[in-house]
Amino acid sequence: MVQVTTLAGDSWSFPAQEGWTLRDLKDAVKQETGIRMREQRFIDGTRELQEDEPLKDQLHLTLIRRPTEQVLLLQALEDSHHPERVLRRAPEQFLADWEVLLTATAREASCICLAEKSLQG
Repeated sequence: MVQVTTLAGDSWSFPAQEGWTLRDLKDAVKQETGIRMREQRFIDGTRELQEDEPLKDQLHLTLIRRPTEQVLLLQALEDSHHPERVLRRAPEQFLADWEVLLTATAREASCICLAEKSLQG
């Protein structure tokens, strides 16, 4: 059983099946709550789980929702043939967001030059 709690105190339980990954849990949460998969971030203690990470039984996770603006930017970066242009128009706070930069640089390596200095090193 995977217990999911939000910072607001909402809570759900999901019977994780053998072989489930975080992606499977995100789909179950979407079906139960309507929260889009792209909006969901899961924290186990102090560590954010990755999409393809296998889930263990008896897990207690915290669900944090991404801001809509970040979700839209991530989608635009994935859909664009010119992610550097998208990133140049992005609000400044997203230049320090590791997930935004990882998504952009996976599509176009030169996007790293737009990252906040702390992420470039």
